[in-house]
Amino acid sequence: MTHPPSRRFARAFYEAFDTDNPDLLDEKPALDWTPQPPVPGNPGGPEGQKQTLRMLHSILEDLRYTVEDVVVSGDTAAVRARLSGRQTVRPGNSSVCPRPAGTSR
Repeated sequence: MTHPPSRRFARAFYEAFDTDNPDLLDEKPALDWTPQPPVPGNPGGPEGQKQTLRMLHSILEDLRYTVEDVVVSGDTAAVRARLSGRQTVRPGNSSVCPRPAGTSR
């Protein structure tokens, strides 16, 4: 059984995060990928996703993404995925994991 391109891409997108392989984000569909909810200050597109990948791998040891489900309608895919890992950096103690605005130490 062949899967629609949007389903294959959605799985490959999460594989990039699961395997810490940012090169997988250079594929054409990544240009239009919009994370929901959007990441504040992230430029979007492949470079924004690479920025997010680096940040997550720098603060979460043993980061794993498991795709639970992919729902496709036309050229749109919705993904239900599980993220797991052990946090090694406290928010606010790193430039890659700044303390959210409006919070105190």
